[in-house]
Amino acid sequence: MNATVSSIVDPLLSPITEQATPILCFGDIHGHRAAAEAAVSLSEDLGVPALFLGDYIDRGPDSGGVLQVLMAASRRHPDWVFLLGNHDWMLKEILEGRRHAEGFDERTFSETLPRLSPAERPGILEWLRERPAFFRSSSFLFFHGGFSDSAVPIEQVPTEELVWTYGIPEDWQGATVVRGHALVEQVEIKDRDINLNTRCGFGGHLTGLLLDPGSGCCLRSWQISESGEIRETTDSLLRNP
Repeated sequence: MNATVSSIVDPLLSPITEQATPILCFGDIHGHRAAAEAAVSLSEDLGVPALFLGDYIDRGPDSGGVLQVLMAASRRHPDWVFLLGNHDWMLKEILEGRRHAEGFDERTFSETLPRLSPAERPGILEWLRERPAFFRSSSFLFFHGGFSDSAVPIEQVPTEELVWTYGIPEDWQGATVVRGHALVEQVEIKDRDINLNTRCGFGGHLTGLLLDPGSGCCLRSWQISESGEIRETTDSLLRNP
């Protein structure tokens, strides 16, 4: 397959390396280091670039461990993509001295932040500042949450909207969206809309979906338990209406 993924830089102005192969996309991880390690290992074993949809922290037992796993993977694989989720955005804001006006960041502030040592916080902040809010190819548009207005070019959608909004407008006619954020029991595939947030951090599992960015096809899928066990689920994916 010679499909090429092109990138458009999001409002954070982070560079993204172009891909020329299928890409393995993962949903929300929420503090489960074993699941993050399994996702990285699966991508490396398959020899394909990975894309993570954000929400690496909170809820699970080891947010700092997840960040260290993914930060190390980003150094080894500069062609991999690590998008910003709303929980990651909240941690970045807290590390920069800002709090959420409505208190949505209380879990991040009171549970996740104290578990990050002062020595590691500057490196985490630098990494979070470099995370893009979206990534797109000829067939797919990847981000964590959603947006509200189909008429606004994705380049002009604020990062805060992309990480916090649930879903996409009903009149969206662009590339197939691949996102997380909203909870689903199993990977949800609709017309122009794929949701991969299969409740990792809520007793569910992490989903990995191998996508061909040229043809727009879903090639293979996996479930990764919160404790890191990997099970291929391609057959059930192909039966998804």
